[in-house]
Amino acid sequence: MAAGSGGRKRRRITGCIQKEMTIFNKCLNSEGYSTWERLAIHELFPIKLVGGFIVVDYHAGCIGCSFCISRRHPVWAPAFRSRFHYDPEDLSPEYIAGLLAGMKSFHTARVPVRFGHNTDAWFQWEFGEKLYRLIPPDVPYIMLTRFPVDDDKRRMFDGQPNLLLKITITPSSRILNVRTDPDALVRTANRIPPENLFVLIGPIVRDNLRFVEPLLEKLPKGLWIDIKPLTVEGIPGMDSSFQCDAADISRLKNHAFESGFRVTDYFGCKIRRRLNRPFYKAVDAPDYIRRVCEQCSNRSVCFSPPDFSGIESKIRTAGKSIGLELKTMAREGHSIRFTVDRPTSRGDETFLSETANHEIILTPGRSGGEGGGFCSEDPDIYRRWEQTGMLPFSQLFPHAERIYRKMAAGMKGRADETA
Repeated sequence: MAAGSGGRKRRRITGCIQKEMTIFNKCLNSEGYSTWERLAIHELFPIKLVGGFIVVDYHAGCIGCSFCISRRHPVWAPAFRSRFHYDPEDLSPEYIAGLLAGMKSFHTARVPVRFGHNTDAWFQWEFGEKLYRLIPPDVPYIMLTRFPVDDDKRRMFDGQPNLLLKITITPSSRILNVRTDPDALVRTANRIPPENLFVLIGPIVRDNLRFVEPLLEKLPKGLWIDIKPLTVEGIPGMDSSFQCDAADISRLKNHAFESGFRVTDYFGCKIRRRLNRPFYKAVDAPDYIRRVCEQCSNRSVCFSPPDFSGIESKIRTAGKSIGLELKTMAREGHSIRFTVDRPTSRGDETFLSETANHEIILTPGRSGGEGGGFCSEDPDIYRRWEQTGMLPFSQLFPHAERIYRKMAAGMKGRADETA
């Protein structure tokens, strides 16, 4: 009886695994969809691994700034034009928090959560605030907006060491078709606790360059900020002729630093120093960022001499935990390069880097994962992530599929109205 019972149990487990993999493969292959539609669905995942972050969006749809990097993906431009907005009824903060809790990138590597990636956090603030309350206090949580924040929203930042608001101020520009009220955003910057705020000024182009210095005069000195030029690569309608000279951006950054601002591209470090957590890229930072590092209370943590003793075994073990057999190893200063024999992603490198506190580079080169390119990952990556607990692909796919169907119907309805 015992042997027979054990056999039945094994068959049930095997059957469940096979059923789960069948469902996963149907999701992966996006049966019934064209290649374009499949990529669109992947882009609409409410949780993605992009760059050095776990990115989360609940609301689908935004104002659609002409320079938004989301326009790199063809699903967003028509959605912006049709003024598509949608709150999925089948998603809740508790559900998303539960999915995050099961992800190795979240519970093991503590990869920072970035809320408001494709959609400004202003459109989904209540959801983002509730989700933050469910996040462990040692996981960095960053909310992104380019809208003023009222007092009701501001209060969530008081006394929270792992919470950061990254607010973007774009000076008015005819080139970019931007008419902003910078004073309203300056008032927000004055109301948010400085330790919970990062201000990005940009994108800067030829016709709004002159507004940057007057804007700096209105902002509280000592803030962590960055000044960004326009990115044109892959964004329809953006042209290099719009850009100002790199020397102008450098001049503005130097002026801001000399005026008492902390000028850095590493906005996540604002949280890391409060959590006493190193940033694996700090030692290779450009000179203008190193000036901030020299003043940072976390400097000794980030710039301690590399300790490679035992680190190789730790990284190889971490690699195996996400389905990667790391081959030859080479040290490059503070970074470590491994060769692998299957497709990898920036998400894999981020997981290993956060685990090891060293920048890990995987060769051959990564696919997708940068600048919003999650949807272009190799299918083998999605399969491996599903199997190893890096990202619950098959659980996220149905939600993204429903969002896509709503979006497609909304865009069609808008087209019919204007026909």
